[in-house]
Amino acid sequence: MKKIILSAISLLFCTYISAQELAWSNTFDSQADLQGWTILDTDGNGNTWVQGANWYGDANDNYKTKEGSSQVLRYSIGKSDGSYVPNYDNENNWAISPAIDLTGASGKIELAMYWRLIDPRNYNVGLDIYISETNDLATFEALSANASPYALWSNDFTFPANPDEFAEKVFDISSLAGKKIYIGMKRAGGNVDQYQQGNLNIDEMSIYAENLLATNEIKAGKSLTKVAQNPVGNALMLQLNPAMAAAKTSVQVYSAAGQQVLNAKYAKELNVSALAPGMYLARVSDGTLTETVKFIKK
Repeated sequence: MKKIILSAISLLFCTYISAQELAWSNTFDSQADLQGWTILDTDGNGNTWVQGANWYGDANDNYKTKEGSSQVLRYSIGKSDGSYVPNYDNENNWAISPAIDLTGASGKIELAMYWRLIDPRNYNVGLDIYISETNDLATFEALSANASPYALWSNDFTFPANPDEFAEKVFDISSLAGKKIYIGMKRAGGNVDQYQQGNLNIDEMSIYAENLLATNEIKAGKSLTKVAQNPVGNALMLQLNPAMAAAKTSVQVYSAAGQQVLNAKYAKELNVSALAPGMYLARVSDGTLTETVKFIKK
């Protein structure tokens, strides 16, 4: 089952996460979630990061690779037929995120990730994650060579028994407050072998900030605009902050990837039937007051 971080803040992230605001997120549920990402197959053998179903080694069937029910960002040198990609020992592949704007973020900032190895028996290979203020490959290659200045290494290998559930890893990236950043994830020949030690699924990535301010946004502790029913069906029903001028108020809805998917005048019910299931942010503004509310489209 897909773990939507927003819908389980109090259950999955404990108190310190619940006090934070969502700055960026990607659930990798569809090809559209890779919009803005740069996927590089620098070794040129046709194998690299892909969006698709999670794969797992079935412990009940001699660890044959099988397809799960979750949608993920997946990397594998193995094929579903049991063979391996050519020249796998020289793999050099990158997935580089679109720009992530943390200019309004301050306080404690954390990158949260759900992931799992395709074959959880392998314990000596993790995931290399690098963060840069530029998105060119040369910069990320240099970071990889020097493991600096922001190099994150995930080597936790305790995974849920259900192959469609994922382990949580949280990184403190508070030093990046006020910056625009890019996340780069590398899979290379030194991290993979015929035992699939580099094969993994990333189910979801999100960044939370203790404080998150936007231009013209006035924060009063908590947003007074509320979502009447959450999760949301075909209509987003908003209970507007009484201090806002309804006739002047507009609503912009953004996907978890930061893409604007709706821009409309405020109404008590807004038609969101065309939105795909998932997590969204609605920014509500009358030009003086601006508030942000989170909702899940079912």
